[in-house]
Amino acid sequence: MDCSNPFSVRFVQPGALPWVAPGPELEVAELRRRLLSECNARGAIIGPHGAGKSTLLHHLIDEEMGNCVRLQMRRHAQPWRQIRGILPALGRGQLLVLDGFEQLSPLARMGVRWSTWRRGSGLLVTSHGPCGLPVLARIAPTPALVWRLVRTRLRAARVVLPEDAMDALQQHAYALLRVHRGNVREVFMDLYDWFERFAAQTRSVV
Repeated sequence: MDCSNPFSVRFVQPGALPWVAPGPELEVAELRRRLLSECNARGAIIGPHGAGKSTLLHHLIDEEMGNCVRLQMRRHAQPWRQIRGILPALGRGQLLVLDGFEQLSPLARMGVRWSTWRRGSGLLVTSHGPCGLPVLARIAPTPALVWRLVRTRLRAARVVLPEDAMDALQQHAYALLRVHRGNVREVFMDLYDWFERFAAQTRSVV
């Protein structure tokens, strides 16, 4: 068994994991079509912290989306000041993509919505809850989806576990999803520790 940890941060950060759509309505191509044709390039990806919003956004925004301006929102980085520097340069047909819209105050969110609308620019955001934009996708990770992601990582890392270890890993992943209330990022962080312990036990037996 290759004991390099398949749950290392570099493998599970936003964009590194594939987007696994739980249904056809959340396939990337379908979401892109709806955003551009039905939502007039204005929408929100909604879900709890660590649910996969940034991962979906990474796969949704590519060269097919045309002229996009993307900003990762961080409260400590004074996001409103960053946005105020971007807004005047936005033109008609451009798409402003804000990852972490909830970091802004309600007044600032309203200002962004109004400013982009007035300029004829699109606006796509991620948010923990409703934010005054059409809901493009609502993400709620299920145990089946998390287990599918876990198996995807194991295959990508070429890690083969014994059947009993796979059963234990599956049950542990399900329990972690409940503990972390849908935060898949936290689940994978804990799975990193699980795999380290498993690998150490395997080496000690050998």
